[in-house]
Amino acid sequence: MLWLLVVASAIELPPLRAPTLKLKPRDLRFNVLVAGLKGLGKTTACRALLGTNASTATLDFATAVLTVSIVDSDLDLDFANFVAKRRHQNLKNTDSPDDCLIHVCVYFLSPHGLLDADRKNLRRIRREVTVIPVIAKADTLTDAELAAYRSRLEKEFAKLKIERPLAIISRDGDYRWGRSRIRHSDFNDLKRRLFSDDTEDLITKARSHFLRFKRRRLGRQKARSALKTIAILALLYNPLKLRLQLPLNF
Repeated sequence: MLWLLVVASAIELPPLRAPTLKLKPRDLRFNVLVAGLKGLGKTTACRALLGTNASTATLDFATAVLTVSIVDSDLDLDFANFVAKRRHQNLKNTDSPDDCLIHVCVYFLSPHGLLDADRKNLRRIRREVTVIPVIAKADTLTDAELAAYRSRLEKEFAKLKIERPLAIISRDGDYRWGRSRIRHSDFNDLKRRLFSDDTEDLITKARSHFLRFKRRRLGRQKARSALKTIAILALLYNPLKLRLQLPLNF
């Protein structure tokens, strides 16, 4: 047996290799609420973002397959309430937790000034979901006008803890004074903000917000159930107490 050990020790065995893991791409759902006034180019921008006229598209990444759904809304809609309703609907979707959840809101702003309705909506909706503000139709402003407008917005948004607004052009245009091109605006920055490594952060943040909402809702339900039980016991206890206090008739 000793000679077998000697021979075995003399033979060089190939090094062990770590197993190669082939992970399947994950399927992620990403719901984007597009909000703002009519006529700001929301539909055109969405088509350019997804590369299709449809409101839903599938994007393939190295480690994930992203199904993007665009939810387009107008300013007369209460956005914060809309996001809250979608979150309530999501409570019923135990198998697909992201079906109804809004993960991010792209809020289109008029290039000619921030409206009071915008302020009200932004103040409310930023408590519900991550907001990416964009200045629409930026090619209608000169460079100096755009810089001044963006500076005013940044000061106002800093108080609300809303990120720096992007200035976008939704499509190429030819005018008497020159040409405007999508690539000359922050459009590609918006696309990277939505469809990049930041995407999963936005999804995770929305899910965390939803789980906090779900825990609060369950807590309130338990509290209401406990109060109802106490009320029933009190109703049962009072007649029993009254009967016990009545004198016995012999």
